[in-house]
Amino acid sequence: MIDRNGGDILYSFMGLLFPLPEILGAVDSDTHSFGFIVAGKSVTISQLFTGGAEGAIIHEGYHFLGCGHDDMEECYRKILETKALLRR
Repeated sequence: MIDRNGGDILYSFMGLLFPLPEILGAVDSDTHSFGFIVAGKSVTISQLFTGGAEGAIIHEGYHFLGCGHDDMEECYRKILETKALLRR
């Protein structure tokens, strides 16, 4: 996890005037073994609309499990199958 600072908040308010890119989390797409999530006590405008650090942790957690953005239903099915195998 990485933290926010005052510059991030200023950047967020500038985003109200014109669109600015912001990444709240990412996972390495080749191995799904490395990632980061932006979290902290301060909140940006983007985090208010995307669920903040909690939403990013859930979203990026699915990527760690190998889920993409295209077919989340298939991913959920695979996770349920894996859980069922672990219960045996």
